[in-house]
Amino acid sequence: MRNLKLMARILVLGMLVVIGCKTHEDARKTCTVSFDPGYGSGTPPSGFTVEEGMVIELPDAYSLYAEGYEFYGWRTGGIVYHIGEEYEVTSDVTFVAQWRLLSYTVTFNGNGGSSPSTQTVTWGDSITLPPITWSNYTFNGWYTDGGTKAGTPEILTRPPRA
Repeated sequence: MRNLKLMARILVLGMLVVIGCKTHEDARKTCTVSFDPGYGSGTPPSGFTVEEGMVIELPDAYSLYAEGYEFYGWRTGGIVYHIGEEYEVTSDVTFVAQWRLLSYTVTFNGNGGSSPSTQTVTWGDSITLPPITWSNYTFNGWYTDGGTKAGTPEILTRPPRA
């Protein structure tokens, strides 16, 4: 009887140890999330770690900048995710900034003379400034809204950042 009680105590103690321990298979893997500016410059969002299976929301580009381009989203695995989209982290992942070339619509104001059609131009490309006609006047060239005379051809550059 004494041996039976001792065996019962050992069995209960052994069960408590087994029940109280977490097996290695139950532990969740930690994954690293990082951000790469691509060909942009500036500081990308800080990387962080999460448990495998966590869902994250893709952040803004913060201070990233690529001259002549606008931030378009974050790419990983051939898929582009936009700001605010959710992504389930299943392993270490690096999101690379994606950029889209800027384009502008150039509108001409003939200031009383003929006004040519608007033109859409991509940043860095040149446009040929068209002449206009106006009875009894000589065309003297095109000027920007700021009063600066435009050259021909005019190279479109990014306006100053606000």
